[in-house]
Amino acid sequence: MRRRTVVLNGTFDALTFDEAVDAIFEALRTGDRGWVCTVNVATLMAMRRDAKLQSFVERALLVVPDGQPIVWCARLFGGRLPERVTGIDLVEALCRRAAAEGRHVYLLGSTPPLVTRAVARLRQRHPASIVDGSDGHFPLEQSAERAEAIRSRAID
Repeated sequence: MRRRTVVLNGTFDALTFDEAVDAIFEALRTGDRGWVCTVNVATLMAMRRDAKLQSFVERALLVVPDGQPIVWCARLFGGRLPERVTGIDLVEALCRRAAAEGRHVYLLGSTPPLVTRAVARLRQRHPASIVDGSDGHFPLEQSAERAEAIRSRAID
């Protein structure tokens, strides 16, 4: 059973950085699907004003604190978050582990030039990994087509 901690309107998984990486790879192993949200203070405040963002974060497979103030404030709300889990460090660790385990990494989101640059940088940093990606700007009705294109590339 996962330990969860509530800070204001956010519910966080109380995991160390290494536990978060392990949890993501365990989800891959068991076939769980979903997304990971790394929530910082700005995101937490935006969630208060944006019901869609709030719902998106609430439905995530894993929510980790990407901000030291959230870790500190957890105690004020009667909980405990062991440490900050930054998104950029998490991506690096996931790519490192994916390379070690022969898994693929697929980045979906941002604009075409930014995702292309991110893929190139990750390939450079992790030459043993298989990294690919595409932009996240497409109509909702293309979602199934995009998902199938990712699946057809045998992305884990």
